Amino acid sequence: MSNPMTALDELLLTSLRALGGKATVGDLAQRSALPSHEVEARILGSLSHVGGHVAVDDHGNLVYSIERSRPLPTFRPPLMARIFATLYAVFKAVFFAALSIALVMYFTVYVIIILAVIVAAIAAAAKGSDCDCDCDCKVPDCSGCSGCDGCVLCCDGTICHGFNRGGDKLYGKVAGKNHPERVDQRAALRDAQAQRREENLRVKLERSKVRAKRLHNTMAMLGNRRGKSLDFPLEVEVITENPPFFRAVRDFVFGPPSVPVSASAEYQNLLGFIRDHDGRITATDGVLLTGLPLDVADRMLLELAVQHDGDVEASEEGVVVYRFARFMVSVGTDLDAGPWLASQNGNAFRIVDFANAFGLEVIDAQARLEVLAELAEAKVERGERTTYLFDWAACERLKAASETHASLRNYHFAWERLEKAPAIIGVPVGKRGWIYGFNTLNLLMSLTLLVFYSGGERLVGPAIGLMSEDFEQWSLGILPCLMSLGVFVIPLVRAIVEGVRDRGRKQRNTRRVILLGLAHCLMDDAVVTAPEIRRALSLDAVAEDEIDRYLSKLGVELEATLSGDAELSFDRVHRELRAVSVAGEVDPSTFALKPIVYDTAKPM
Repeated sequence: MSNPMTALDELLLTSLRALGGKATVGDLAQRSALPSHEVEARILGSLSHVGGHVAVDDHGNLVYSIERSRPLPTFRPPLMARIFATLYAVFKAVFFAALSIALVMYFTVYVIIILAVIVAAIAAAAKGSDCDCDCDCKVPDCSGCSGCDGCVLCCDGTICHGFNRGGDKLYGKVAGKNHPERVDQRAALRDAQAQRREENLRVKLERSKVRAKRLHNTMAMLGNRRGKSLDFPLEVEVITENPPFFRAVRDFVFGPPSVPVSASAEYQNLLGFIRDHDGRITATDGVLLTGLPLDVADRMLLELAVQHDGDVEASEEGVVVYRFARFMVSVGTDLDAGPWLASQNGNAFRIVDFANAFGLEVIDAQARLEVLAELAEAKVERGERTTYLFDWAACERLKAASETHASLRNYHFAWERLEKAPAIIGVPVGKRGWIYGFNTLNLLMSLTLLVFYSGGERLVGPAIGLMSEDFEQWSLGILPCLMSLGVFVIPLVRAIVEGVRDRGRKQRNTRRVILLGLAHCLMDDAVVTAPEIRRALSLDAVAEDEIDRYLSKLGVELEATLSGDAELSFDRVHRELRAVSVAGEVDPSTFALKPIVYDTAKPM
């Protein structure tokens, strides 16, 4: 029975193809972020699914390869897992789309309701049904009255529909017995309303002045601190991609889709440094790469040593150095010859030419050329004088493979990866107006309808006869009110939460920047002072007190000693930085692949 395909097999095969179809255990371990022993235990089973090959060099190093043109099988989860994943994906898509559709739908319904109310009000006014006459009318034709008995004037100044005592039909406005009093009442009411409007306007202006003054003082305070404090402002994540309609409201409320951070990202960064520094690293290097405390960085290096057969050695200066010889054996080491091969302009050359160019023994030069020729699919003419020809296409294939391996060897220090304040709203500025407008109308209308329904009134149900009172109140009042409040309140709550978290981000960024200044100053000697770090970071003298406080904390963590007034001696850090940076201790060619003595793709 064949070995079933697993997710681990798919990961290893994908990593192998990304490495150009040829890699060592160290290459695969770094690319897949799996422990070396797990790669060794599983890689042969993974190769069995695609008919891969294994080669061994003269030193016993294994090289695994697959045909890059051959399609890779994919891992298929169990049926129930696939069904659940599909249903969950459909649910998320429907839910996100429903948010946007509901916002537009309620906006449309409320606009229709507003237009219907306006039309009804105009019709009622034209019909005169709103006459609230308090006179003793007797004529049956008088709308809203009990009839006209000498009263010809309604309370709004219009004539009752009917006949007066003289029998003449009157149109327009005439003076009645109560008209002067009512005119005075209306005038007093208008004066009171105008006075209230003026008072409200005055209060709003005063509040606006207070808010503007507070904002001005805050900006002035921040401006004064700029360049003088270690409290560096966080760079805010900028959203440039406008989400599609079905996801717009979701991104507005819950923010942009977050990119999952790989739990192994820090380990891969450490491994990149190890490969670029002859397979060596110290605990201080771990601190500068991760920004974590010394004990945490040291524990991570111990984990790497266990997972990848690393060794712990002590240098002559008493520095503990972690060594990872396995990561020095790499197909990527041979790819450094790519520029020289491209410089041959597609001309044939011999092994001895390659050996002289790189100062290699002929047997080592042949081993490297064999790996490169197979990786680039170059032309090889074997015979008494074997020649190699790397044409333009072969050099391009080699360049692509070289870039892939170089990205694996890349690493970043902690101060090169400062944290950003995440964007609260996942819709770009200038593309949010329709959401603000639609949701504001929905909120105001839903609140108005809630007040309307609280008086026992109904709006739609009697007209269509298909909607119960409770359903009408929930569907047109409560539900849209909750949804509209959520659209505005949830981003506000997220802004408050992220604002609290920003304090931690600023502290971590400040630590990383101080580590930058410390590493810069330790290149000369072990003694560091706050003014030296301030000058290295181009800060004003006001920041020296804060730098001194941070430096004291780092001194305790990194085992520094007080060597004078406000001077700390970081002897351990200075020694550990030099232990890795000293060149010439390790010859990388020592770990290069040797001549292949057996290859399953080319059996003897």
